[in-house]
Amino acid sequence: MSSRSIFRSIIEAVRNRFFVPPPPGIVAALQQTQLDNVRRNAPLLLAVGALNVAIIMAICANSGMPFAQYAWMGGLVAYCLLRIIILRKRLNGPVSSDQIPALLHRTTAISIIVVTILGFAGGFAFITGTFSFELMVPISLAFGTTAIAQCLYTLRFAGVASLLLGITPVASVLLFTGSFNDQMLGAAMLSIEILMIRFVLQQFDVLVERISIEQKFRTFANTDVLTEIANRRAVMAELKLMIECREPFTIVLLDLDDFKRINDDLGHSTGDRVLQHVARRLSNAIQPDDTVGRLGGDEFVAIFRSASDSDTLSMRTTAILAHLCQPIDTGEHIVPVGASLGYASYPDEATTLTGLLHQADMALYAQKRENDAGADSDDLRKIA
Repeated sequence: MSSRSIFRSIIEAVRNRFFVPPPPGIVAALQQTQLDNVRRNAPLLLAVGALNVAIIMAICANSGMPFAQYAWMGGLVAYCLLRIIILRKRLNGPVSSDQIPALLHRTTAISIIVVTILGFAGGFAFITGTFSFELMVPISLAFGTTAIAQCLYTLRFAGVASLLLGITPVASVLLFTGSFNDQMLGAAMLSIEILMIRFVLQQFDVLVERISIEQKFRTFANTDVLTEIANRRAVMAELKLMIECREPFTIVLLDLDDFKRINDDLGHSTGDRVLQHVARRLSNAIQPDDTVGRLGGDEFVAIFRSASDSDTLSMRTTAILAHLCQPIDTGEHIVPVGASLGYASYPDEATTLTGLLHQADMALYAQKRENDAGADSDDLRKIA
């Protein structure tokens, strides 16, 4: 096992021991919240960091220090400004869900690296007596690191690691090499560090609890009460997001044949049970990364993310109908089920949600007219 793998294993062990993972059901919502927080705070933190380093450089120059001793700080200022430009470019537009984890990990790593450099550089500056006012750097680091941890508390690991690596080195130097007053300041910095770590962890726990509650309400708001699959609102929101992210997909509209006759002849309770069975069959027929929902009445929808060519689409839709169009035992009746289906792909057939739904709708009702006329198709079958 390489040293890099060993280091990663140690990091994972520490995370699992001290950083309990959030519930799996809220991970996506939590990551979106973390991304929003990075959008708001990361560029500002980088700008403030660059300004403070520039101030320290000005103090160095004013005190007559040779430029070669603090020239490296100019590189840090340039790096912060470059990161601001990169973040603005990456975060201003929509970010797809599969890109968010990598972006958050990168932000966490960069924050930890920068704070670590500053922490050890601050300790070195105190030992070597770089500044006439020796406590300027320790005090600046204490304020700056707590501000960074507070702003990045949604990235729990980044917040805690920033406090540990930004304050501990300087505080330790003060404790072991400084005067009595320096030692007292070092002890105070460590106590503040401990309190801030607890505060960051508590804030994160509150955030997780809030997102969990919001997720429950969102689930209720986005779930069809009868069938317990996604409702029209949730489906439309997902379609809009996928189009914003320019993510290719296929929308499949499905309509039950002669469903009104089932309600009229067998009663609405039987019709409801038929809809519940249909929803379960559709959910079982799709792939794990697909979505199924109910638009209303006897209209259903499926979103395919992985079907790209027409042959694959034809095969998958045929399989769905074969799985769906089997008689349903409601407990009181054996009900035959038939359906019509139409689909359209983004961006091949339309580039807007309205256009895409229109294309799928036309395909659906063309098939429905064929079914009503008694036509038989290998891909679309009606079981009467």
